[in-house]
Amino acid sequence: MGIPKKITFRAESNERYCLYFGNPKAKDPSYDIEELFYYLDPESLAPWHLAEVTENPDYVPPKDDTPFTEKYPWIIWGAIILMILVLGTIILRMMIRTSK
Repeated sequence: MGIPKKITFRAESNERYCLYFGNPKAKDPSYDIEELFYYLDPESLAPWHLAEVTENPDYVPPKDDTPFTEKYPWIIWGAIILMILVLGTIILRMMIRTSK
């Protein structure tokens, strides 16, 4: 097992194909050819060469759907500490008042 160094796909002769890459959130592809790859004769496959890497002008980055509290986890800890201080102050005042 290892990382594949080649891409194999069925291509039509008059079609143009684009390879998009660089999305860390993309799922790993799963193809039927993965099971049949060992039975293919690599010498009979037509080689293709990739053109230069260019940016996709139609690409729109996905919205960041990360919840606010996951982006800034310190807010929850700050709120907890603030509530502890406020409740501690209230409890201390009540204890001082009732002891008089």
